[in-house]
Amino acid sequence: MKNSMKMPDQKKRSKQLGKEIRDSRKRYEDLRVHGGSDPFWSDGVNMNLCRSHVIYFRRQVETELDPENYPEEYFLEIPAEVSVHYMADPDGIRSRSTAALEVLKENQDFQYLRSKLSGDLDKETSQCMNPVRYVLGMEDAIRRDDLVVMRRCQDPEYYVKYLRESRKKLDEILGSPILEPKLREGQLTIWDFIGGQ
Repeated sequence: MKNSMKMPDQKKRSKQLGKEIRDSRKRYEDLRVHGGSDPFWSDGVNMNLCRSHVIYFRRQVETELDPENYPEEYFLEIPAEVSVHYMADPDGIRSRSTAALEVLKENQDFQYLRSKLSGDLDKETSQCMNPVRYVLGMEDAIRRDDLVVMRRCQDPEYYVKYLRESRKKLDEILGSPILEPKLREGQLTIWDFIGGQ
């Protein structure tokens, strides 16, 4: 018996390690099919991390348990190592990011703030330009086909609000009247509701 662990303890540990292997394999498969939301690392990097977890838990099984107590998950194939550049649904990421960028660049608050962006802004005014820098960074990520950055940029709603708040703050700093977006008369479009023109 390994490490003088008693049989009931080995059975309990076997279940725990089996669950860890199963959970890591499930996470790997979810990343492969649906992708993740990690803002800095690709799906491939995270899949390889899950693979490493499976290998680690298998070693724990070998170290801590007698062969007759190995969980059934131990005998499953180790997930394949993948390219660190792998991203699930790359065409979908590109499409959603491009659509979000169009919404943000047509937004009147973005256009106003962009016209005020210059190199000689004080700290407080410069902070109002952060959402503009975000949009410009998003545009650069699309140009470079950086799918990890593009994945962060698929839903413009938060940034439309961020642009609105930044414009209000800048108008307060500059002493300008705060202009609310105008809705067109007649048939409205989706752009009217999210701040575009």
